[in-house]
Amino acid sequence: MMFQKMLVKETLIAKVFAWFGFFSAVMLGLAQSQVFAVTIYTDRVNWEAAATGVLTTDDFAYSISSADSIIFSSGVKSTRNSTNANTVNGNSYVGQVTGTSTLSWEFPWEVSAFGFDVVSINNGTRITGDFDGTGNQSIIPGILSGSTYYNGFVGIIGESDFNSVLFTGSLTDMFVIDNLSFNRNASTVPEPAAILLFGSGILGIAGVSRKKKLYLP
Repeated sequence: MMFQKMLVKETLIAKVFAWFGFFSAVMLGLAQSQVFAVTIYTDRVNWEAAATGVLTTDDFAYSISSADSIIFSSGVKSTRNSTNANTVNGNSYVGQVTGTSTLSWEFPWEVSAFGFDVVSINNGTRITGDFDGTGNQSIIPGILSGSTYYNGFVGIIGESDFNSVLFTGSLTDMFVIDNLSFNRNASTVPEPAAILLFGSGILGIAGVSRKKKLYLP
């Protein structure tokens, strides 16, 4: 009987270790996949040093009433699919998502980096975007603190350009954000020579048209 009990105990221990090993492998795989997809910063200075191109910062020093769709002074379009908060209150942005409602931010141009100061964000809030050009990845800023809420900086740098992100929640998650910053790479800014060439092409076409009109009987 004692031998049987020891055998059962050893079998249970083996199963626990096997499960733990599987769980660790899964978590390691997820962590590695997220590292390859996007780099997350909790220090604004380091994020700004790593971000390429020219940075635009929106300090939300104005007010916009909550609505289905609003546009920040920086040109970012924020859209909700519910009646939850989607507003600028004079010094920060306030948004709210639930298990069924979402908020999307559409940047005025393609970016590869964006970040913001978090006044408060719930650990159920997710930020999803195609940060590496292979499909959507989700980031949970709240887990950076290891507690229910996170206060601090969140900066994201992807491996490819993207033009929108989606905020989703688990239950009822409200978040307050300030000093939204995002970059503009050289690839998203028209070259002066290209603009001049394009303009010359239009003038050339106009000139040909005038010549045709001039020689018409």
